[in-house]
Amino acid sequence: MVVTEVVEKDKLPADIQYLLEQNKQECLIRKHMAIDKASELKEGERAEITYVSTVDMDRDDEVMLPSGCILTEFRKAMQVLWGHDYWSPPIGSDQWIKTDKRGVIAKTIYAETSRGEEVWQLVKAGHLKTSSVGFIPIKWVNKNDEGWGKLIDKLAREGIKIDPEKCKRIYTKWLLLEHSKVSVPANINALTIDVSKGLFKLSDDMLKDFGIMSFETKGVIPFKDYGKQTEDTAWDAAAQVREADTATLRKICSWFDSANPDVKAAYKLPHHNAASLKCNWRGTAAAMAALLGARGGVDIPDGDRKGVYNHLVKHYKQFDKEPPDFKEYNDLELKGFFGHDIFEEAEFLWFPEKRPEPKQVMVVLPGEKKKEPVKFMQVTKTAEDTIREETVKAVNRAAGKV
Repeated sequence: MVVTEVVEKDKLPADIQYLLEQNKQECLIRKHMAIDKASELKEGERAEITYVSTVDMDRDDEVMLPSGCILTEFRKAMQVLWGHDYWSPPIGSDQWIKTDKRGVIAKTIYAETSRGEEVWQLVKAGHLKTSSVGFIPIKWVNKNDEGWGKLIDKLAREGIKIDPEKCKRIYTKWLLLEHSKVSVPANINALTIDVSKGLFKLSDDMLKDFGIMSFETKGVIPFKDYGKQTEDTAWDAAAQVREADTATLRKICSWFDSANPDVKAAYKLPHHNAASLKCNWRGTAAAMAALLGARGGVDIPDGDRKGVYNHLVKHYKQFDKEPPDFKEYNDLELKGFFGHDIFEEAEFLWFPEKRPEPKQVMVVLPGEKKKEPVKFMQVTKTAEDTIREETVKAVNRAAGKV
């Protein structure tokens, strides 16, 4: 039996919080599992060879694929902890760790310290049979997601049999941060292979090291419910982006280029108010329109589009709206679904970095010889209306009416 524990970010050390932020996650997941047989003993080492994670479905009906385990960060220190205690010295370290078809397997050498000796004696005597992994989920497929059946079939061809009706989630890519010895209920699929008898801490560069190709420079921003504005609330994406710093943009957009996290233009598809963080319906609809191709669409990797779609669908549900299907549409279909105004303005209104700089026209005021510059933004076919409105404002200012 596997016990799953979810640990909130603010309860973790700063370095792990940073890794979570880099991977756009709010929590660390731990899976605790135990050993199905007594240890075999050999002379010469204080060592244990253990599966710290297996491919078997756990009691939460989830599967962690060994092939998706990223070990690069863990291998920088190879330390083994007691009970996920990040603030105390380790109880030992791994001589090696690797994956095979069954799971993640490691050879642990126990330290000659008081805590290391205590744990070692319990392991050697067969009293401590439980291991636990702390990891950050990177990619997963849920039961009702597109591609679920293909993944189940693919794994079956590889000899990994999963009950598609019972299993609810498969982690296809996950970052191992640490593994620990713990005292929790058992999972007989995590196996200590051999115990010998002894005689004697994420930057973009880190992400590249991890080999996370889709997260190397790009990323879907996870959905979070900050509340919603009334459905008729006006929306100006450019204004929201101007008011927001990059930390806020990561909350109000649905995608960003993590190679340039300090550049506002790296953030795409804003749909939340920058001050209140509440979701805006027109912003959400226009973001969806752009994702599905309106006004030339949005330039994000194909592999991230479904993640952005799923993010926006959750906002559709907030407004009790039926989302469009995730597929290719022609312009006529998009205009019919979203309306002419959202379709026409999608390119500039929802991608402020593409919006041209304000232009100036010189308006000759009645009865005066001077000209007054009037700024306007030519975004859609309504630009002429904008000029007329700004001209009236300029005339009123000159007449002292405003």
